[in-house]
Amino acid sequence: MIALPKTIKIGWATYIVENWPESEARDRHRAGEILFNKLKIRINDACPPAKRAETLLHEIAHAINDVWAVTPIDLAKDSQPEEQLACLMGSGWATVLCDNPDLRRFLDEVWPR
Repeated sequence: MIALPKTIKIGWATYIVENWPESEARDRHRAGEILFNKLKIRINDACPPAKRAETLLHEIAHAINDVWAVTPIDLAKDSQPEEQLACLMGSGWATVLCDNPDLRRFLDEVWPR
């Protein structure tokens, strides 16, 4: 199994990334979850590598939304909400990718160039 990064820094927050036992994940009907109050991301350890990578990116997107405080109300006030969301997510993803070389190595292992 390709190892997940141990931590992911997202803005001011550093999340611990854990393998999530398949039995627990199955009971919750999820491939992954983020625990904002514990700064923890859990990924189902039974998923194939590409699904684990996609799920990790999905959970990181939730954390970017949380750290950068992206809310539907903010987007509704903007005359170009899609552009505002793209700017916020672009900044968030750029920061995450710059701050986390282990994440980039993990993704390169899962999806080699």
